[in-house]
Amino acid sequence: MTFPELSSDRLIVSLDPYARQFTSASHTNGHFVNQRGGFEIEDVAFDGTTRRVQRSSHVDLTLTGGHREAFADWARDFYATAMQPADMERELAAVEYPERIPAMMQLLEDSEGNLWARHYKLTGTPGPETWTVYAPEGYLLGTLETPERLQVRQIGPDYLLGIWTDELEVRYVRKYAIEKP
Repeated sequence: MTFPELSSDRLIVSLDPYARQFTSASHTNGHFVNQRGGFEIEDVAFDGTTRRVQRSSHVDLTLTGGHREAFADWARDFYATAMQPADMERELAAVEYPERIPAMMQLLEDSEGNLWARHYKLTGTPGPETWTVYAPEGYLLGTLETPERLQVRQIGPDYLLGIWTDELEVRYVRKYAIEKP
């Protein structure tokens, strides 16, 4: 079987900015699931029954001009070697944006049963990560930011453990203290 040679002038890119994401995390008695796109997290037992639904409206998910510009910047950078600038701009002009951005990218349960939801952030966007934390009973405990370039792996009663990547892409294991009021 032979494949036709692709050139950058024939490259068709299907750009789907801010596509809704399915996010889930296992816990002792089932799964936390976010599948509707907003700050709505279902606690689903292993038998498939929904035990509770946590809803929050503390984050504005309306897509803004800043979101559009951030996506365009990301796309130009990502496809820089695959597309000619004029082709990229033509593709960007045809992009259909949703009305809302996704709410979250990751769910984690800490050692005390609190649920941590990492807010959505466009890949490659600089800055810290924002998390919303819920108590085991479902009420909102608050929000916090973790250091830029930190991938959180474990959350204990008074610490956060993760992999931090420096500017040269070297990875380090880091532990941060969690100070509670």
